[in-house]
Amino acid sequence: MTQTQFAEAAGLKSRRTLSQYEADERSPDAAALAAWAAHGVDVLYVLTGQRNASQLTSREAALLANYRASDAKGRAALDSASAALAQSGAAAPVAAQRKAG
Repeated sequence: MTQTQFAEAAGLKSRRTLSQYEADERSPDAAALAAWAAHGVDVLYVLTGQRNASQLTSREAALLANYRASDAKGRAALDSASAALAQSGAAAPVAAQRKAG
């Protein structure tokens, strides 16, 4: 999402308002935060600069970091391995959605 799209998503009338948010000259109002949240923005991060750590355990975060650091071949191997290992669990494995790139 570009900065212009980010501003438009919150219903901001000008790109300058977003610049003021970035420079800590102004704070976004509740309507802007709600609009960004509807677009998948981590509002806690926007407000505090910190991610919601309670969503993932440190082990889960490490697994995710390793996945993100892998190339496409490594990610495919991790997808296959995690699906195979999950089959032995109680829940059905979640198929990974492949994205180009």
